[in-house]
Amino acid sequence: MEFSRYAIYAVPEGELFARGTAWLGWDLSRGAAAVQPALGFDWASVTEKPARYGLHATLRAPFALNANALPTDLENLCEELSLTLRPLPLGELRLARLGRFLALIPEHNTQIEDFASDIVRQSNPLRRPLSDNEITKRLPRAFPDEGRQNLVDWGYPHVMQRFRFHITLTDTLSKAQMPIVEQAATHWFSSVLHDPVTLRSLCLVGENAVSKRFHLLQRFPIRQ
Repeated sequence: MEFSRYAIYAVPEGELFARGTAWLGWDLSRGAAAVQPALGFDWASVTEKPARYGLHATLRAPFALNANALPTDLENLCEELSLTLRPLPLGELRLARLGRFLALIPEHNTQIEDFASDIVRQSNPLRRPLSDNEITKRLPRAFPDEGRQNLVDWGYPHVMQRFRFHITLTDTLSKAQMPIVEQAATHWFSSVLHDPVTLRSLCLVGENAVSKRFHLLQRFPIRQ
């Protein structure tokens, strides 16, 4: 299988992963579709985009390797990071509205910002710089100056101080959809929202060049 881009994710395990995978309809650990629960709404309009990526929180956003880098370089980097980082307690997750989509988030934790920023910095030498067209296409309208600089420097706008750990559950929702889907998500994830979560591994994922769906390539347990 050929992969066009790679990323480093935090991928939950256990019941949270099972619940989230069924919700999205894509199991990135198996590279296969998952059966979504019958909750009475149009799943395609609710989860189509996040399903491509699978259940995860982004630590290093998807990027193409530069001409001098190989996938094994990323594997080696993840292995090295797993030996230097420490497991990071995140506490309980809660369901939240982030603009017009739903996500699972921990309470504010500056440690996770530092954790992710370190991964971004160390993986950046392997990244192919974005072209001017790619930057223009991805430039957030809400903060064009800082957004452009982050895209140039790091390949993604929401890094460093703008990073926020979150597990995306939906596409952008309409006003009519939001309360219906929010109620369904509250019920569906109720059994896992009070379980403390600790980030114990880094997950290297790849984007299938044909299907554009992401696959879990390797999990690297944090060993400190």
